[in-house]
Parts: sequence; structure tokens; C-alpha cells
Amino acid sequence: MTAVCPEVLRLRPGVFLAAGRSGQEYLLHQSNSQRLGTLTRTQRDALHQLAGSKCPAESLRAMARGADGDAGVAELGSLLDQLRAGGWLHITVIGEDGPAYTIQPHRRPAPLPAGDGQAGLALSRFAVMHRAGADLLIESPRSWCSIAVHDPGVMGALAAFTGRRAAAPAAGLGSLPAPLARRLLSDLTWATLVVQVPGEEDTAFKLRQWSPHELWFHMRSRAEGVPDGHFGRTQWAAGLFEPLPARRVSFPERSIELLRPDIDALRLHDATLTSVLENRRSIRRHDDEHPITLEQIGEFLYRAAGVRHTAAYDGIEIVTGPNPSGGALDALELMRSSSTSLCGWPNGWSPACIATTGSATNSSTSGSRPRRSAGSSTPRSRRPAGQT
Repeated sequence: MTAVCPEVLRLRPGVFLAAGRSGQEYLLHQSNSQRLGTLTRTQRDALHQLAGSKCPAESLRAMARGADGDAGVAELGSLLDQLRAGGWLHITVIGEDGPAYTIQPHRRPAPLPAGDGQAGLALSRFAVMHRAGADLLIESPRSWCSIAVHDPGVMGALAAFTGRRAAAPAAGLGSLPAPLARRLLSDLTWATLVVQVPGEEDTAFKLRQWSPHELWFHMRSRAEGVPDGHFGRTQWAAGLFEPLPARRVSFPERSIELLRPDIDALRLHDATLTSVLENRRSIRRHDDEHPITLEQIGEFLYRAAGVRHTAAYDGIEIVTGPNPSGGALDALELMRSSSTSLCGWPNGWSPACIATTGSATNSSTSGSRPRRSAGSSTPRSRRPAGQT
């Protein structure tokens, strides 16, 4: 792709340069890697500059020309082509008034789409725009990148794609100059943020089957769909909020002691796991005259959501129990809500919920373990971003 507007380049965060025994050099990231081959001095110098700061593309070419003439410019071009194709560069496009927007890859870019010249263009129905600091961030679970918009003129131009518009790129994109308008449309289409209509989002089963929030969840729960800096232990709340306790504080109302089963006896006499799995059936016959007993619900909650141990890890309280949880964070709460009484409850109680902490309440909601806030850290390590 030929750039009409000036560009400022920088290596994306979290990328490392490594050299093999044979002299081959590699770019490494937690999500992928790429062999660059044997680099020349000009290429290595340019790579280190890109890792350390934002570099205008023209400045890099001037440096290469000053060091090795036309050969140095050719070597730099070869390197930049590899970095673009691999999705290793943050690319800031410069308009007349300064930085217009930045392309932020998080995986290898897609090929440039081939338009049919007949279809119109519109914002993808999966695209989401939200504030990120002082910028507007455009993202899509279908895209290989996000685009951070810096220029208010570009923000206004995006409104042109909320409905179907002609594919002619230059005219009618707000107040943007024609070169920036052409480049913006090309990049939005390349990033699958602007798509053809009608197109595969309207006709292909692989996309029609998804609603936007479903595809977002599907992609963000897979490693390939997680952008840089948003996976694992981010510690965004460190120093801002106190971490939540692993177990909810006891409720002030009257409590009811629940049954704690004899695990040693159950090990000897309980049904085997194979028997339980093979004999499982769904029986949908309810007997309101013989509801579940307090002893049964106590044993069920103890064995499904009881707390075995409590410990602290880097200042974060964690618990372990019979149910697995990534990082022992227990993102899901187990609650029981009922409008009917249970056999064995004391007179006057019509509980809506029972907690495995040994207390019960007649309020509408409660739980055995608290939901951990998004700011809680997981005990997994994460490679720091921004190192090269």
C-alpha cells in the first residue's frame, strides 16, 4: 500500500528482538513470532530506533540514506515491509493539523479487500467506538487491529459510514483533505471496520449467526482475539482500590448453621464417580409437599462451593474449594433464590438464599463467595509491555 500521508512508526508494545545461534534474528511476542533473517547494520539500527521511540518514516529513510545511500534505503524498505506484513508496527497517519489516527495491530494484518465497485460501504455492525484516554478507539472482533482516532475531523468523518454510502473514497468525508480521506477509507476497509453492504456480514452464515455481543465474547475469550495489554494480570487497580476479600463478610441477620458432611465417611460409602455420571437423569417431577431438606441443601452447597483453604498471594486473598476457578478468583457466584420454604427451616423464615459461609438472610440476594472485581489481580505472571 502506497502511503500518501506522512507516517510516524513505532514497534508495538511487548515485542522482543532475539538472535539465534546461526545469526538469524527474530521478533518475539506473547502471541506470535517472526523470523527476520540476518539483519544489516542499517536495519538493526532502525529496529532499535523503532523500539525506543516514535519515528517519522521520512527520518528513518534520511538516516538510512546518510549511512549507506540508496542501498541503505532499500534495506530499510525491506525491513519495514516485513514489519508491516507481520503486524509489528503502530502506524500513525499525519494530517494537515497533526496526528490523525493510529493503526494498532494485535495480530497479522489481513490482505487488502478487493472491492467490486458496485457495493456501498458502511460501518461494520460489529464495530464499537469508545473513549480511550483523549482518543476515540474503534475496535471490532473481526479486525486484526484497533484504530485510535486523534483528530476530531476524523471522528466527524466516521459519521458518514453509519449508513450505506457510495464507494467513492474522497468526496464527502466531513472536512478532511482528499489525501487523508482516501487514506482513512483505505485503512478502515483494510481493518474490516468499514465493510461492503450488502456483503458477507449480511449473507454469510458464519457471520449472520453472531449478534455483536456474542462475537465479541467469542473472540475475546480466545488468545488470538485479545489485543495487547488486556490479558492476564494487568493490575490496573493496584494503588487505586483495595482488593476484595475472598469470602463475603457475614451478614448481620440471624444465621443458620448448615450441615458439614463427614467427608471421610463419604469416601468409604459414597457412590463412585462413574456410577453418578452413568446414572444421571433429568427428572422433572416436582413434589411441593416434600421439598429439599436443610441437610440436603447444606451438603450440596458445602460440596459445590465450600471453602477449603484461604491464603494471600501478593496481597490478594484467594480461596480454594471443590469447584475449579482460574487463578482462584471465583468470578462466578453460586446463589439460590426461592419463593418457597425448605423443609427444616425454622419458623418465621422464608429465605431467598443460603450461603456456605454458615449464614442465611431473608434479603433477596446473597452468595457463598463474592464476585472479584475487575481490578483484582490473578496470581499469573505477565511479561511487561513496552520491552524490546
